[in-house]
Amino acid sequence: MITDPFGRPKQTLTDKVGKEILSRITSGKWPAGYTLPSELELADLFDVSQGTVRRALRNLVDCGILIRQQGKGTFVASRKRRPVGTRVQWFVKNGDERKEDKTPHTQPVICGFELIEANRRVAAFLEIEPGSRVWHIMRDNSYLGLDVQCCFDDIYLPAERFPGLSERDIRLSDSQDIYGFYEEKYGISAFTVDEYARAVFLNPDQARKAGVTPPFPAICLQRITRDAADRPIELRYLTNATIEQNMVLSIGRFL
Repeated sequence: MITDPFGRPKQTLTDKVGKEILSRITSGKWPAGYTLPSELELADLFDVSQGTVRRALRNLVDCGILIRQQGKGTFVASRKRRPVGTRVQWFVKNGDERKEDKTPHTQPVICGFELIEANRRVAAFLEIEPGSRVWHIMRDNSYLGLDVQCCFDDIYLPAERFPGLSERDIRLSDSQDIYGFYEEKYGISAFTVDEYARAVFLNPDQARKAGVTPPFPAICLQRITRDAADRPIELRYLTNATIEQNMVLSIGRFL
């Protein structure tokens, strides 16, 4: 998780300016990819010195919330503006483990989409009240060139933060991954993930789609994704069949 750089007991002007900028980002007023005003304009906006603004911006850059590009300006971090091919799916097709590009080239197909009430477990992870409305999205994933499924994706999103979400929106998105879609459609950026892995068996339907005979072992990743303000935006379960892929334990920056 990101440590709040402005959470010290005694706040300085730098802290206050940083919080004001962060508030505009997390409220969606300054969405992912947004170009911030110049330092002089920000100084005028917040009625502080340019040096105070510069220090506040530097703190947010250090946290990965902002990106500064020489000669271009300061931007709210986004997956488009930070072209780092860091994976958030730790599996690769058999034989691809030693390739330099380990980004998984899978094809997700939506097989379920519904608006439901969150049970206590889902509500606890998303830090919402039980019974709150959540979008439940189920996707099957296969590698290019393979006709069997390798990963079963189970996603829960708080409906309050994703109003009007539709299956059609996701299908027609130009983004290559679901996190790019969150930014593109709702201006919500994923900054950190907490992930836990455990061994499971594929259920009969999953085994059939994976082309294996149950009981067949799999690895389930439970993921909680958070925004820049450390608020959960997604609970996700990725159940990975191990017949056509391997788990690669290499970790880099998420965004």
